[in-house]
Amino acid sequence: MLQSRPFLQLWSAQFLGQISQNIANFALIVLVNVQTGSTLAGGFLVILFSIPAIVLGPTPGMLVDRVGRWWVLWLANLLRTLLGVGVGVALAVIYAGTANGAKDGGLVALLYFFSLSLSVSTRFYMPAEATAIPSLVGLRGLTNGLALFGITFVVAEAVGLIVLGPILQLAFGWPALFYVCAIGFGLATLLSVLLSPRQLGVARAGTVETAEPADEQEAALLATLEAQTERRSLWQQLKEGWEPIAHDNQMLVGVVRLSVAGVVIALVSELAPNFVVQVLHRPAQDISLVLAPAGVALIIGALLAPQLANRLGQLRLAGLGVNGVALAVALLALNRPLGDFFHFPDGLIIPLAVAEASLLGFSLNLISIPCQAVIQERVAPRLRGNIVSFQQALFNLAAVPILIAVGLLADRLGIPSALLAVAVIILLASRLHTREKPQPIIHVEPPAPAVEPSDSSLAL
Repeated sequence: MLQSRPFLQLWSAQFLGQISQNIANFALIVLVNVQTGSTLAGGFLVILFSIPAIVLGPTPGMLVDRVGRWWVLWLANLLRTLLGVGVGVALAVIYAGTANGAKDGGLVALLYFFSLSLSVSTRFYMPAEATAIPSLVGLRGLTNGLALFGITFVVAEAVGLIVLGPILQLAFGWPALFYVCAIGFGLATLLSVLLSPRQLGVARAGTVETAEPADEQEAALLATLEAQTERRSLWQQLKEGWEPIAHDNQMLVGVVRLSVAGVVIALVSELAPNFVVQVLHRPAQDISLVLAPAGVALIIGALLAPQLANRLGQLRLAGLGVNGVALAVALLALNRPLGDFFHFPDGLIIPLAVAEASLLGFSLNLISIPCQAVIQERVAPRLRGNIVSFQQALFNLAAVPILIAVGLLADRLGIPSALLAVAVIILLASRLHTREKPQPIIHVEPPAPAVEPSDSSLAL
């Protein structure tokens, strides 16, 4: 698989695009906080990134099928390149690098527009990339290919959001972040253009020309694999995904807890800037004080989770992860109140926050990895896409109102109160099920065949 030049090109394009997107995420999160000082305003960034997934529904997948993957891949990257250049020039010319642009509503509107446009282009890029992988590696290499893309997704998040974003801002200023994003997306565009249109599949006169598979059976399986998830509306995904889950409580537990983990990650993006300001008494640019230890612990959790799951069981480990996340969030909430009560210096409060953020990151992967394993183990392969689509739809529906409510609470009562509310939400949401005892694995026939999608978007 790694000897395939087309696959390496697609993989490199994904890695560069993800790094660029996470650099942009850092700039958006911090700049909106600097301009507004509002937690809710930061939450709208996450909401804007989720809205296209709900509104566009099956449109991106249908477009990919109609015009071909090659066109969508390089055009989406080109659009993101132009967006990065445009915002970088606007920051440098109109807003003087934001040095004198504090509390500027026009700048906030520009950043919101950039976030929404980036999300729209990403929604079209995702189905093109996900369906290109099996075309390039075939069914035999699909599992390893998806795993490799998943690893680079996590690594790119750490490199862009935690490392490059803060360093570039400190060294060169805010416009440079968007210029670097444009360079990354530009290189991804070039790599996408150099891919073979015939291998990826190019729509011509109502037909799609694809790479020749090893045999007819693999061709039929690939056609089924590439056809389903992005074509269905949000409500179709909910309906088709709910039917098998309703018969299997183990799967329900896994789906709910996986959605809880996703919402927590979105809330971290919303609350982190003002946590750094209100609790740690540092500027919002020092957001890496929270994100860096959480990111490192997230990787450690990913390495240890499979071994722990073998000893404790998948759902028991996920339950411990939920409790660990709730405990970490509660400790983060109590950090400043208890520190002030006991007269702790900032030199002690900050290390405590680092330890609490590390517990949070470690616990998140104790939830996500076992729950994903439960979904994989308890359903037939043809049904996995329905379940994953249901989980993603559940996450999108749950995240928006929670982000608004927690943002309003944080702006009115402060970050500690909002974090305590998040801890309560986590515990309540994770206990919507009634039992966890093992049940027989149920292979319910789905309304239509589907496979697990590869979602490369990041909810900030």
